[in-house]
Amino acid sequence: MVTDTQTHSGHEQPEESDFFAPPPEHIGEILSAHTSLKRGDTPQGWGRRLATALVSTGVGALLGYGLARGLDLPPWEGPFFLWVTAGLILGFLLGMDHGVFRGTCTYVGSQGLAEYTLKGSRCAVPKEKKLRFDEVCSLHVDKTENYGGLIYRDTSFDFAWKDRTGAIRYRIAGAYTKKGGSPDDPGHLYYYGMAAEDAWNSYELDRMLLVLENGGNIPFQVKDLTIELGLGHLNIYEGQRRLKLDVAHISSISLSRGIITVHSSKPQARGWFSSSGKDGSLSFDYDDMPNATLFFWLVKTLAEGGSDSG
Repeated sequence: MVTDTQTHSGHEQPEESDFFAPPPEHIGEILSAHTSLKRGDTPQGWGRRLATALVSTGVGALLGYGLARGLDLPPWEGPFFLWVTAGLILGFLLGMDHGVFRGTCTYVGSQGLAEYTLKGSRCAVPKEKKLRFDEVCSLHVDKTENYGGLIYRDTSFDFAWKDRTGAIRYRIAGAYTKKGGSPDDPGHLYYYGMAAEDAWNSYELDRMLLVLENGGNIPFQVKDLTIELGLGHLNIYEGQRRLKLDVAHISSISLSRGIITVHSSKPQARGWFSSSGKDGSLSFDYDDMPNATLFFWLVKTLAEGGSDSG
């Protein structure tokens, strides 16, 4: 049962959770789930929605008035009246929309993701959005702390799955306010993205290990570089140049402050990597490489295995 699974943030499901749409079978075993609805949640009555809209209308009118005054527009002439009217209309529409009954439930499975949105009524047909991992080939992750001048504003995040044509097939994106940490709300959309990334990495890792065991190479792209990872080697291409490293030549790989750095003990790598700004190392932003977590884990595992066998 879905209620037996954990939430995306790793907590037990609240007893009152209402999963209004079941997960699809093709996304595999359900690893985590979340719903914004509780049993007994019902749409607001028209009276309450109208009251909310009226309050919002008043706030909108005051904002429109304040903007018009700030622009030094002559009171109650055409432009001034347009600003106030725009505030009234926008406030009313936002207030009415705020009162609309809506709910979402999301599922992270071993083979895909599913999201359902309910709006307007309990009897409405939920809108479905889903992804099978076998439909995509890469995950692009971006997490950025945004500032207004020197003042922290928020942290934006973006998890985007792309197919072989480069088209985005599924995206989880949003923002939260907590510098240097994760959202306090355990039901925040960010945790859906993190749980989805973990499931994708587990799914894709099995495929990549099979490719390596069969003697194949796995390509990773980062800006102008193509990095091919094999069972005992690393091929790095930049234009027409190619550098081949045995795993024994990789002294370490590190991830710090969003930067992945591959350190090499091979003498040829010192001059070859000079364009990256650090002799004997190749550095790039974690956000610039699709499937960066998989690359980091595979290189680290192969390098440690190579040094142990040596």
